[in-house]
Amino acid sequence: MKRKGFTLIELLVVIAIIAILAAILFPVFAKAREKARQSSCSSNVKQLSLGYHMYASDYDQRYPTDWVTLPGGTPWTNRYTWRAMIFPYTKNLQLYTCPSDSTRVYTGTLAGQCLNDEGNIPAGYGDNTMHWDPAVPHPPGTRWATEAELLAPAELIVIGDSTGGGHQISYQPDTLGVVRGDAAAIRHNEGANYGFADGHAKWFKPSAIEDTTTKCLWAISNRGDQ
Repeated sequence: MKRKGFTLIELLVVIAIIAILAAILFPVFAKAREKARQSSCSSNVKQLSLGYHMYASDYDQRYPTDWVTLPGGTPWTNRYTWRAMIFPYTKNLQLYTCPSDSTRVYTGTLAGQCLNDEGNIPAGYGDNTMHWDPAVPHPPGTRWATEAELLAPAELIVIGDSTGGGHQISYQPDTLGVVRGDAAAIRHNEGANYGFADGHAKWFKPSAIEDTTTKCLWAISNRGDQ
């Protein structure tokens, strides 16, 4: 018996089915790939937040500030950031680059010491400067906060996914109820990773981060009114 081949209609039906399956599965694969990157990023953030914690142990229980000025000048090019401060404890420059943001690869060469212009080097993570001085609430990145001042270390963000300012989480000066709207806030499946003062890391959607007068994850006091 002579064997028949596929008809054009049958071939088109098969192609249509494959296209439909691809349309369904590709987003699932993309989400799974991003989930893996999110997990890798969470590991980075956890190690960086532990670096914060170890720094405080060696410096009279004081956490790093956002930046300091090198001797000999006040221009921005003479400033270095928290990244240089905690590097002796992390000893891994790759930790400063989020795997989901290839456009902000940290290119600093700290080698355990500070260097001019470090503050201008972009990276995937920023410290908590969400509410800037002089008014309350105070985030840890705005000054040398001590462990004694941190009323709820497990509920205080010190670091997180960022695109703002090279080394800072983009901030809203003295404004409660902030919901982040920058790209990094939804970098990982509509959310971002954050490291806390006690050394743990957690993923949050922007709207899930409490920022009220009774509980504020951005503030040293854990409250927005003091």
